[in-house]
Amino acid sequence: MEFDFNEKLAIIKITTDVIKVDDLLHKGEMKFLEQLKKDIGFDIPIVEAAEDLDYDTALITLNKLPYKKKQVIVQILRDVAVSDNFLHEKEMDLILSTFVNIGLGEELE
Repeated sequence: MEFDFNEKLAIIKITTDVIKVDDLLHKGEMKFLEQLKKDIGFDIPIVEAAEDLDYDTALITLNKLPYKKKQVIVQILRDVAVSDNFLHEKEMDLILSTFVNIGLGEELE
């Protein structure tokens, strides 16, 4: 699926926030980011720009996405959460909060 520049920024922001929430960077998470880089097409400067993006701004961008794109976000966040073979409670809390804030709360219950 194709994402525009701002959508990619938001995806990367939320994904890296999920990775960082447990204060550990695992090898599986790095591999996941490499695969995501190929899947949605981004480079290091976009990752650096995403670091500067405000979490709430990322949520606003993702909230505006059509439902089909939101489904891709759901899969990305689920995959990154288990990419280290462990689902940390903080990761799950952030992911669930993200889902609700982008308008997916009811669909996932």
